[in-house]
Amino acid sequence: MPIEYAKREWTRGGDKDQDGNKRYVESWLVKATTKATTIEEVYAALPQIGDVHPDNIDATLINVRPNCFKPLHWRAKLNYSTKGPEDNPLNDRVKIVWDSENRQIPIEEAVNSAGDPLDPPKMRDKTRRKVTITANVAVVPTWVVDFEDVVNDVGVTIDGYDFSARQVKVGIIKISDVRERNDIEYRTLTINIDVNKETWDFRILDQGFREKDGSDGMKHIKNEGDGQDVTAPVPLDGEGHALDSPTPATVVFLNLRDDDIKYDEEDLSVLPGVETT
Repeated sequence: MPIEYAKREWTRGGDKDQDGNKRYVESWLVKATTKATTIEEVYAALPQIGDVHPDNIDATLINVRPNCFKPLHWRAKLNYSTKGPEDNPLNDRVKIVWDSENRQIPIEEAVNSAGDPLDPPKMRDKTRRKVTITANVAVVPTWVVDFEDVVNDVGVTIDGYDFSARQVKVGIIKISDVRERNDIEYRTLTINIDVNKETWDFRILDQGFREKDGSDGMKHIKNEGDGQDVTAPVPLDGEGHALDSPTPATVVFLNLRDDDIKYDEEDLSVLPGVETT
């Protein structure tokens, strides 16, 4: 026989998590009869995966790690868990946490009685929702570099909440180093989603120093009093012409979605915890 004995040592331990799952660690000593004894023969002499723990019938053996510490002598670490051998970190549920952030932004609608923007601009608090998604992955996702500041191209659902196109933007992404649980390697992926209920399109006051001249050209806008070029931007009408007698109620704001300045749009349903509406 390749094995002289396999016996349970007095050394043991365990832990209990917040969900009530229990883990037990046992130490076994194995003595071989020959240096040619293989690790497979050592495995065969020890309790087998799925065996019940001697002190808790709800805990089963999920992991065995033998190590030869001197000739003919092996010590094995046995891990039991009430979660069973199917405890796979890649099957952990996706965690979603909601938060908010506050920042100071200029009030684009704040203009004086003549329609000119205030200088300096009036500022106000702006609170936006943030969603943090945490999930375990086997490898670094292929999309991680391309998804820098991208917005959703179509409606998506996150944690049961529906968002319209371009309302959510991928922010900071973090990926942990390689971890291991039950002999399964994984990384923890953390994705920060920035929410803008007004969409992430750029919205700016239509204003400038020049206007269209009616013949596909441009001309400087003149002061009405002295005919000189204006020295401050003048509100425009959304068609490229100076706005007549601008007021706070008549100024125009533009939603800019030009390819050179807008955020790239992607299918965000490839992200964990995100589904297409």
